[in-house]
Amino acid sequence: VIHPSKDPKVKKYHDAKYCIFHELYEQQVSHRSIMAEALS
Repeated sequence: VIHPSKDPKVKKYHDAKYCIFHELYEQQVSHRSIMAEALS
């Protein structure tokens, strides 16, 4: 069984990665929309 780490640095690290993931996702959605408009 794997248990979550109780180290606050690990949580801070994963929270930062999650934030970056969401920013990149929003950027991808925006770029996809721009390209779809350009190709229509």
